[in-house]
Amino acid sequence: MKIIFVCTGNTCRSPMAQFLLESLLAKNHNTDIKVLSAGIAAYSPHPISEHARTLLSERNIDASYHRATLFTPKLVDQNSLILTMSSSHTQAIVENYPFLSSRTYTLCEYVSLGSSISDPFGGSLETYRLCMSEIEKLVNNLYLQI
Repeated sequence: MKIIFVCTGNTCRSPMAQFLLESLLAKNHNTDIKVLSAGIAAYSPHPISEHARTLLSERNIDASYHRATLFTPKLVDQNSLILTMSSSHTQAIVENYPFLSSRTYTLCEYVSLGSSISDPFGGSLETYRLCMSEIEKLVNNLYLQI
């Protein structure tokens, strides 16, 4: 199985979700799931945002090597689940790639908690901390479902 988290620029929300889920999988010795992240408007090779990197580092997760990746159907295989950070990301994917509609959901929708995750881009460390906390809760729920 492959899980692809998608946000706008792939520098904040989706990489935070990716690294948090990868960390959970590694702690539980689960090697059956591959995790990626991408952005619908990502510019490679932008690094992860400084605040996101800092917060992941506080959890002993090294995200310094992350570089933004543009979402394309080439990332998707037959066992992929695409989880977006907001309904606008889902809409963009489905409009551009209708054949992916059956495997594209917002993360919130998929775990039945909330509707979308606010974008912390340009915000303070505390704004990122709140976002990370929300993503962590959702990712923990996701982990219990996969």
